[in-house]
Amino acid sequence: MSILNSAPSAAQAALYTDACGKVLEGAYTLLGLGLPGETTTLAALENAAQTTIMGDGTSGNPGLGQPAWQGLIAGALTSATTGARYDSLFARQGQLMRVLDDLVQSALPDGWQFGAPRAFDGHLTRLNGAMGAPATPPAAGALTAVQSAAGALPTTTSGLAPRVVHTLVGSTDELESLPTTEAVQVAITGVNNSYTYQIAGTVPAGIYKVRLYRSLFGSSGAPYGWDQDVAVTAGAAYPAISIVQQDSLLRMDWQPPVWMQCGLRASSAALFALAYSASSTAGGPISFNPTGMLSPGNILLGPANGYIGIGNPVQSALFGESTLTALNTSTFTAGGIQTVNSAAQNLQGFCGAAGLRARCTAALNGTLTPTITITYYNAAHGWGSAQTASGLTPSTGFSTGVVGDTAVFTIPAGDIVEAITETAVSGTATAGSWEYEGVFPRS
Repeated sequence: MSILNSAPSAAQAALYTDACGKVLEGAYTLLGLGLPGETTTLAALENAAQTTIMGDGTSGNPGLGQPAWQGLIAGALTSATTGARYDSLFARQGQLMRVLDDLVQSALPDGWQFGAPRAFDGHLTRLNGAMGAPATPPAAGALTAVQSAAGALPTTTSGLAPRVVHTLVGSTDELESLPTTEAVQVAITGVNNSYTYQIAGTVPAGIYKVRLYRSLFGSSGAPYGWDQDVAVTAGAAYPAISIVQQDSLLRMDWQPPVWMQCGLRASSAALFALAYSASSTAGGPISFNPTGMLSPGNILLGPANGYIGIGNPVQSALFGESTLTALNTSTFTAGGIQTVNSAAQNLQGFCGAAGLRARCTAALNGTLTPTITITYYNAAHGWGSAQTASGLTPSTGFSTGVVGDTAVFTIPAGDIVEAITETAVSGTATAGSWEYEGVFPRS
């Protein structure tokens, strides 16, 4: 199957976007945006050079004072200044992100339609099976071997028979639940050449399709390839679904969702937004297009002192801040991570963090162990059902207590932290402060 007709896998999407994002993470502090307060970035230096040469319109800074000469170089200076800003530079590399939309759109199975403005964003939402997805079906259906005029399945023992799972699909095709467990394998013998798959009960509200996946004959399980979609009616009984396609007709590039398997980094989200951004004035600041941003449900937080986005302030990536006021006494201020996009302010939203740490912002004068309660989501309960865990202490504590020292909490795989509360502190320190921030799962 040609890559242009094959959807990017979760692993491919992560590898590609991580590689591109790390370039931005390494370059942004050197290039800068030319904002007030920048002095040593390339953007600031180019801006300063332009102001020195062209002047600022005041008698104290006339620049060269040679209008003809200045006219010859004005365009080149503006181009140099604009090109030194990281938003402008990476916007010009937009094809690196736009190609992801092209790949997904060209590979969509017949009849599929994503509701997201950008195909890659819809693909991520479906891959992650989390925010906006229907509830996971309670059980697999029952397989029965039958004869069918359209059947193309070979005879098989039950042990070598394909393994079948299904998902439920909402109003658009990226809104797909996590899959069921495997249906009990059934042998195909005699004149039989197909299966029927029967799901018990009635179709839940808001469900429009059953999506069926199966493994190849003789496999021990995953991967499961997409077999078919079947339209259903909320409140009605599930129809009997015929499974007739041979292995070669399965779409192995479309596999069932896995809970938050492909959360992207903030830099990857910024690159995607820059690919669809524009400047309202020649050489002016880049403005995001609201239909060109990745959904917050697909973006995971990293450290607040790392790259968090073009318009995102530090507070948008903090779960909270704490300051020691006495021995074993602290003042904790809860944070509020950015959970929605704002194109008007170039703000990226996040779903939460897959890892968590505390980082010293003022040196500790002794040992310290914070205790926290977290609010989180996971696959077992779904995105609409927040869970809490209390009494958490760092698995790796502060070692030196200097500014930048970290204490890392162990967060179970698949748990996405959305908020925290500090409930206690202990140790010998009487002074110092720290912040709580995310840890991105892929270095």
